[in-house]
Amino acid sequence: MLLLGLAAQPCVRSQEVSKGGIDNREAAIKFCRSLQRAVKAKDKTRIAAWLNGYPIEVEYTPVVYPTGHTGEVQSTLITDEEEFIEQFDVIFDFDVERQLFSNTACELKDKPDGSATIANGKIEIDQIESGATIIRNISAPANYEKFYEDQSTLELGAKNFLIELRQAVANDDRKKVARLCRYPLLVNFPGNRIQLKNRRELIQRYGEVFTPEVKRVLTQQKTPVTMGWRGFMTERGEIWFDHVVGTDVLRVGTINVLVVVPWLWEKVRGKPGLRGFTAWAFPAVIGGIAAATVKLSAVTLLSPLAGVVFILTLAGVIFTRVPGWVFIPLAGAAGFLKSFLSG
Repeated sequence: MLLLGLAAQPCVRSQEVSKGGIDNREAAIKFCRSLQRAVKAKDKTRIAAWLNGYPIEVEYTPVVYPTGHTGEVQSTLITDEEEFIEQFDVIFDFDVERQLFSNTACELKDKPDGSATIANGKIEIDQIESGATIIRNISAPANYEKFYEDQSTLELGAKNFLIELRQAVANDDRKKVARLCRYPLLVNFPGNRIQLKNRRELIQRYGEVFTPEVKRVLTQQKTPVTMGWRGFMTERGEIWFDHVVGTDVLRVGTINVLVVVPWLWEKVRGKPGLRGFTAWAFPAVIGGIAAATVKLSAVTLLSPLAGVVFILTLAGVIFTRVPGWVFIPLAGAAGFLKSFLSG
């Protein structure tokens, strides 16, 4: 659990990207000018890529036609880049464009957290470690910084979110599950890490991400585990989620797809001592596959028979989900077999 927590930690709150805030004010002003040109040219794809992460919540005031009067303030949640492009005219409505093209649009107004606003407060920007300027929010709800300010309210929201996510997974409602994630979504596989950019990519790879084991753990999880400022997770860290900055929602930010042995876990999960051991043992075992495989590969090059053993063992591991440490004694056995045959 600890290992998974450390692995997922940088990605739970993907939007907290800047350590020093706006360090290069000249670059931030140039970014504002570039944004003005992009909005004027309706370069939707380019602007969508400038967002630090999704979802974002946008407040807007609809215009009632044919009178031209404005209606009540509404908000919409923009889930990913594709939806940003679809809702571009809602996001950059008359009011936002008026502020963005005003004479004072590129005057930076600093915020306590180090970020700044442009377009007279309508657009919040920040700078990432590479020095690039990104957009954090556009027309965010006025009181978004107070959402889940109270820890007990946040924990209640996390419990309700887990119920919603569990129900969507149980119903195999892939579109709903995709809307309950933030993007880019980090997915950790054994020995591999990918980022899914939007809902479409997640739906395409849904079976790889939401494996039977991940589904089983999720459907059995009644209450999320609170991890302080890092957010919430399922018991072994398969799924991490947290409050999305600038909105009133929680979303999944990291999914860890690990190979474990379900029956063994069920036996030890109720025993405090073994439970603490398996918290780091399971991830460590999975990580050990690489070293053992290298050793077996070396043996395979010297012995065709050892190569056959390796291939059969690998197939058995894939289909029976045996833990990775079985490679270690098998590597030794293959080496001994080679020595015996050559002796």
